Amino acid sequence: MKSFRFRYPTIVFVLLVVVILASLAGIVWNVYNFIAFFQFNVVKGIMYAVVVLLTTLLLVISVSMTFYGRYVIKNNKLFACFGVIKSVYNLDDAIEITLFKKSNKLVLYFKDATYTVVVIDPADYDEFVIAVREVNPQIIFDKKIEGEDLPNG
Repeated sequence: MKSFRFRYPTIVFVLLVVVILASLAGIVWNVYNFIAFFQFNVVKGIMYAVVVLLTTLLLVISVSMTFYGRYVIKNNKLFACFGVIKSVYNLDDAIEITLFKKSNKLVLYFKDATYTVVVIDPADYDEFVIAVREVNPQIIFDKKIEGEDLPNG
């Protein structure tokens, strides 16, 4: 099993931190409101309890995405784990990995004409490609410069 940490762009990381802080504030505020209003108005109390549950769920998802986002190669599959959210790709169906030099993006293409952009530290690209090709040696690796196939003029 090989694991590669997901590398969020700075703006995404900042937004995740903002969501975490807003969720914490929402939980505190709605717990206070639940305690304050439940004895006077049961319906409002129940609404605040539901909002506490939803903001707690949002907090769990955002914290897990921030700290546990990774790609895992295991049992001929690539697992994209964004915290509690997981996507599974069968590496037997992968046909090509392309590194686009200009944008420094690594893209994994599949037989069914789908693809996924692999968002890891560029220093880990070589190790990732080697790990994927150990599972499926038929996968082609290519480096391209965007726009190199366009005619001049």
